[in-house]
Amino acid sequence: MSTCHFTPTTPSDEPIFILASAQRCGSTLLQRLVNSLEGTLLWGEHQGVLMDFIKHHEVLLEWEKRFSGNRKQFLMSGRDLFLPNMVPEDHELRTAAIAYVTNLFGLPAAKLGKPRWGFKEVRYGSKVVLFLQDLFPKARFIHLTRDPAACFRSMKRWELGEDEWDREMTRKSIWDWVRINASLHEVRDRVPGMMSVRFEDMVAAPEGFARDLAEFLGREPGDFDLSVFERRLDGQFGPAIDPARLELTGEEEQFLADPAIAGVARKFGYDPPVRAAG
Repeated sequence: MSTCHFTPTTPSDEPIFILASAQRCGSTLLQRLVNSLEGTLLWGEHQGVLMDFIKHHEVLLEWEKRFSGNRKQFLMSGRDLFLPNMVPEDHELRTAAIAYVTNLFGLPAAKLGKPRWGFKEVRYGSKVVLFLQDLFPKARFIHLTRDPAACFRSMKRWELGEDEWDREMTRKSIWDWVRINASLHEVRDRVPGMMSVRFEDMVAAPEGFARDLAEFLGREPGDFDLSVFERRLDGQFGPAIDPARLELTGEEEQFLADPAIAGVARKFGYDPPVRAAG
């Protein structure tokens, strides 16, 4: 029986975050590709827990701003005063937030000998990106999207299989696709460390994509293991589904043609699906 030995290291200040526009965009494939880099470990999805953390962090910042006078009173007198709402300074709250994210994702990776750390998630939009960019100015963000019709068909396969996935969850995920893509498109000029890629372009030309990604991450194209593109590991379990059953119905096409969905789709070069006449 073999034992793995790791040399602990220090977490990098240049984490990598894959932000996929909802389910079935190919984020796991991209995660596998980035994880093929030596010294790199991107963790998987985690139910979007940072959204709640950011909400509470913002409450603290607002509280500090509102009651900073309590702390100033204490610092000026150093005596027993009525200071019920005194909290640390805003820069100390930010330092605590850096420590939280680093200890949650960076330190465990570094303990495994992987100093370049990060994660992939399918729930985060611009608010999380701007929060992480503030904490880690050298971070790299990879925004991954896919044709919403292809995402819908893939989730439809989940619906027809043995998974607990249902139509309501599919529709919610498509609306997440809209929310995430719209928000990231809106802040793209404010996040210089973000690269956007379409799943279709990534899989159509893996070598070209690897060159672009390597330059973006400060690596060499040869550092990637491109064989990940040859192995399909999509987590689809249960019986095989007849491809004909995955074709979009008229009602499903109509849903995807909703102006709110189609409008964002066009920003990324996707046209709404149109059923052939007759």
